[in-house]
Amino acid sequence: METIAIIAEYNPFHRGHAYQIQQLKKNYKDATILIIMSGSFVQRGQPALFNKFHRTRWALCNGADLIFELPTIYTLSSAEYFATGALRLANALGAHYLAFGAETNELTRLKELSSLMNNVDIQRNCRNLLTTGAFYGHALRKSIIDYNYDLGILMNEPNNLLAIEYLRAIENNNLALKPILIQRQGHHHSLSLSSSYPSGTALRKALVRNLAAKTIESLEKYFPTSISSDVSSTMSKGQYTSFQRYEDMLLTMLRTHTINDLKTIQDMTEGLENKFIKAGQASSWDSALGLIKSKRYSYARINRIAANLLLHITCSLASKSNTIVPPYARLLGLSKKGKIWLRHYNGETPIIKKWAPFFKQLSGLPYELAQLDTRATDIQQLSMKNSQYRQGGLDYIMSPIVIEH
Repeated sequence: METIAIIAEYNPFHRGHAYQIQQLKKNYKDATILIIMSGSFVQRGQPALFNKFHRTRWALCNGADLIFELPTIYTLSSAEYFATGALRLANALGAHYLAFGAETNELTRLKELSSLMNNVDIQRNCRNLLTTGAFYGHALRKSIIDYNYDLGILMNEPNNLLAIEYLRAIENNNLALKPILIQRQGHHHSLSLSSSYPSGTALRKALVRNLAAKTIESLEKYFPTSISSDVSSTMSKGQYTSFQRYEDMLLTMLRTHTINDLKTIQDMTEGLENKFIKAGQASSWDSALGLIKSKRYSYARINRIAANLLLHITCSLASKSNTIVPPYARLLGLSKKGKIWLRHYNGETPIIKKWAPFFKQLSGLPYELAQLDTRATDIQQLSMKNSQYRQGGLDYIMSPIVIEH
């Protein structure tokens, strides 16, 4: 039985995601579709709009067979370590293929570009640009364009960047995953809803905006029909992240921590802790971001650092985690085909169905990572718009979701 892995966030799950799964099922009829999904937080450095259990159900309703949670330590890492952690986990679970989207359909050129990432001259030029204040993504992009313009221009699209990181992780870690490229429908960060496949960014903003205007149902057409009413109902009930609440937590945290507290946090380098402490006096997180932002630090990176502080992700914990295969695979949901896959699984990475009994027997680094996952879930729950959904301990009471498709 062939297994195809997809690395995803589904923030939220939309028609573009459904299209990707449909294409795989059309071309690989007998394959099991295994998703490695960000949990309570996403790589852009914020809680997901919906909790991981809603997003799991919506993915299962649209053809996914297995959903595993990517541990939070990797979700809140740079694109390189996000990709490496996710692919190491997919490989450990026995996936044969990795399917991913990109704005191009030229897999050969993406592979050539991923190989250039380790080029000595490019890395040297990138380091020189970093000393001028450029942040890493821009420095790397310019270095590659200067070296090979025809390949470098592929880095101007965000999904191409992530595709390159996946291919690079496969090569650098000698993983047995074979890439499957599916050209993306729509644009990753476009704020327009005019496309048949609007981006997750556009949909997140529109969902909150239209809820306030009491026109949430008008957005149902942008989601697969199997989940559209559930998405609008979940929003209407207030079972979604209020970023105002979350951002107030960030400001509270900055006003109650010292510079020495901040120095231990992952990616808090080059005196950045001083900027964070000063920014904590701002009246809003948007204002704080403006005080911290520089050419060297993108908004996403600053948001990740802030999340690292809130969740207490230290340099030590991150460095230890980045050298290993994720030590467990938390199962969030499965289909009928997923049940068959599970019966035949014989890998070394433990698959976790029930969080409470698993958590009790942990120690060392796996315990620290699982504790972090629980903290992330509790923080996201506390950020919910409706106070009815802010209870803690959700990880301990939820079992894997089963959809018999």
